[in-house]
Amino acid sequence: MQHPYLLQDKDCLQTVLEVVELGISGTKSQTKGGDIPKFKDEKELKPASMRVRDAAENLLTIILEQVGYFPSECGPESISSLLDEVALMKHCNSMAPATSSSEQAIAKFKYFVTENSTILALLEEPLGNDQDPQPTVTLLIRGPFGRHAWTMQLRHLPRSKSGIKYHAINPGRPIPMNDISQRPECEQKNFPEGVDKVQPCVADYSIPTIEQMREQYGAGGIRDLEAMLENQSIHEKLAWAEADTSADSLSHAQECVPPAVCHEFHAARLFLSHFGFLGFESRNPHNPAESLGTPPQRPLIVLDTKSTAFAADLDRLDKLSARTHDTVYVFYVK
Repeated sequence: MQHPYLLQDKDCLQTVLEVVELGISGTKSQTKGGDIPKFKDEKELKPASMRVRDAAENLLTIILEQVGYFPSECGPESISSLLDEVALMKHCNSMAPATSSSEQAIAKFKYFVTENSTILALLEEPLGNDQDPQPTVTLLIRGPFGRHAWTMQLRHLPRSKSGIKYHAINPGRPIPMNDISQRPECEQKNFPEGVDKVQPCVADYSIPTIEQMREQYGAGGIRDLEAMLENQSIHEKLAWAEADTSADSLSHAQECVPPAVCHEFHAARLFLSHFGFLGFESRNPHNPAESLGTPPQRPLIVLDTKSTAFAADLDRLDKLSARTHDTVYVFYVK
């Protein structure tokens, strides 16, 4: 058949079937209002000639083979999607559409085989036509029932709740207040008032006085202790002054900004783990380096896409029909 797309037109298909009916039976179905509908197999066959009948039956066979065999790519009766690696990469921003070839497009995908019958091709790049870019994984499934394309996004909220966006750069946080309140100066007292009026006891003499320490250790030790305290006080004042002049000080405080948005995700690993394709080795809890064994069958087998014949093999696989051809023998017994 030279022009199979004409069969998608209902008017054209109806006209062709009327011609086929005329060639097989010799008459067209012209039903009147009061006539009882008659099925095609009940009509009396009076073809113009056997050659015309054979040609009409041959045309009917070709029509039945072609109708619905290649439906539209978005119709509900579609068996296999028309999207492939090259078509998907044309919608991505990472590759120019003019320079995209089959080998370059396949290199962007990760290929796995599961259940020895299904090939999974995973793409971790968001499509360029998406208005809300999210961590995206695009999946091409090649199985016994054709090729199918799916796109999944990693979203923290459903679409109904993620429509509200905040476009304000500065949310209007208050400026840090650097004003230090004035504290009233007062004399620090080490002991409460009236302690001198209390009569001392034996426990009060357990702590020696400064004069007793001077007599016990000498004036040199007291001077060394005073020098150490003075040096420590100087170091603390220098540390406070350095902290006040640093960029992290309160006087140089900057506005808090959120961290940069992460644009690199391993969406393929998330998809494979959620669907149970990734199996982890069991480890010894006392010795993590020791493996206790692996699963008997790995759910996924990684394919080597660096082979030069890989793209040609995929092309030949896509050209295979997803429909099965079976021979049926029908015997009529009267």
